[in-house]
Amino acid sequence: MPRLNNFRLSYCTNVHPSEKLDQMQSSLEDFTLPLKKRLFPEQEMGLGIWMAAEAARTLHEDPVRLASFKEFLSANGFFLFTINAFPYGDFHSSRVKEKVYLPDWTEQERIDHTCRVADVLASLLPEGETGSISTLSGAFRPTKHGEEVFKNIAASMAKVAAHLKRVEDETGKLIQLGIEPEPWTTLERTSESIHLFNEYIYRFGKKTLSQDLGISADESESLLRRYLGLCYDCCHQAVEFEDLGESLSTLLSEGIPIAKMHLSCALSIPEPAHNPEGIRELLSFDEERYLHQVVAMDNDQRVTLRDLDEFSPEVLEKWKAYPEWRCHFHVPIFLEKLPNMHTTRPQLEAAIDHLNANASTRHLEIETYTWLVIPEEVREELCGGTLIGSLEQEFRWVMERLDV
Repeated sequence: MPRLNNFRLSYCTNVHPSEKLDQMQSSLEDFTLPLKKRLFPEQEMGLGIWMAAEAARTLHEDPVRLASFKEFLSANGFFLFTINAFPYGDFHSSRVKEKVYLPDWTEQERIDHTCRVADVLASLLPEGETGSISTLSGAFRPTKHGEEVFKNIAASMAKVAAHLKRVEDETGKLIQLGIEPEPWTTLERTSESIHLFNEYIYRFGKKTLSQDLGISADESESLLRRYLGLCYDCCHQAVEFEDLGESLSTLLSEGIPIAKMHLSCALSIPEPAHNPEGIRELLSFDEERYLHQVVAMDNDQRVTLRDLDEFSPEVLEKWKAYPEWRCHFHVPIFLEKLPNMHTTRPQLEAAIDHLNANASTRHLEIETYTWLVIPEEVREELCGGTLIGSLEQEFRWVMERLDV
């Protein structure tokens, strides 16, 4: 069963409107199957599926439909190894923005949804494979943040770890939960991820796990390290102006597991004071569906905006003094630059170099979910105008750089 040797590679199907099971299967037929025929005609293709709440409930509660979907995957030469359980509802409605973080990790429904997804993945995961699930890092920072929130998040994630332990005991399938740092959420920078794990998950979380399973604190911490890790999104960490090679090395030395990695790129505006065309080009990417957080460095201090629509004339004038802006807008990873903007592809390349040297995670997922909101003229000129064509180019770009 070929698996690109050291790695499992997929793209995330959150680029397709697929909240319901029928939509999910149709998108696999319409987009992923033709892509497989281009890229992996003689072997199985790894899948990274976005599983919204409605699709997860259907598969969890209907054994017949679960068996049918499993047969569909097998018959078409797919193997599912990772699920994105972050967006809960309609990720392609006209306006998502901050709603994408709901329910957050202080709410029971987030726990329940994640456990349902884990059960489904265990049923669909091939024998001998490890599974991963990605999720938000906690909550939307402006509405929920601080000591009590961190304790609540740690306890909630420990409850999921207890469920993942039961799943492994019953099925023999190891599934890891990957917590995804992102600007304007509980976790933004690598240092915050390390702090949450060391000071909250491995302290307060293990108390919850000890009580749930009736085991010692040491056993609980060992299980938390087995089942909980990060979903490391290269776009998000590059937007935070982190050195991705250094960041990954720090996580490795701290013993923070990486359950999966999103291979992704952000937009960058170098020298905005001398690049009015680049500023205009960036502002043309402002749209109504998703948040596009913007970060700059003022000497050693981060400055940040919640979204592109916060660039008032006054803010714009102030921000021109900063040497570079980075914007959370996922663009195809093979792009190094647009006419007047750069991308953070060099940072992604540093992360891939680290992967090749250290294999800190085997689960890799290309994530360019913003395809449908990239300005049409950009898609036509730089990406061939078709989603399948862009995805094929992204896969080929990655596979040329991976030690496979």
